[in-house]
Amino acid sequence: MKKLDGFLSVDLRHKVQQLERYDSILKSFLATPLLEHVAVTRIHANKLYLLTDTQTWASNLQYYKKDLAKRFSAELGLSIQSVVIKIDTGKVIERKEQKNAKADLGKEINPHRIRLRKLLKEL
Repeated sequence: MKKLDGFLSVDLRHKVQQLERYDSILKSFLATPLLEHVAVTRIHANKLYLLTDTQTWASNLQYYKKDLAKRFSAELGLSIQSVVIKIDTGKVIERKEQKNAKADLGKEINPHRIRLRKLLKEL
């Protein structure tokens, strides 16, 4: 079976590698309970964008914003000026997908597929 890389464009492969690098930096910094609820979505215009699934975890992340900016700046050689925390419970996406499910003749909705599709659209 061919590797997934063979099917991806060079640009998309590069973005996946970037996200993996961001994820490894995040893993080296945050503790496990918080880490399970946070993902880096991108770095753009000197801002680090994080996605979390509840307000509780977003509130906890507020305490780490300065240190995260410093760590990512040092690791990547960038100048991260701010950290933007967004909350995505997935409910809005699920409702949209449920409407589309009727068109798909009742196919099962996979929340992981929905989230991946959303993240790829942001790239």
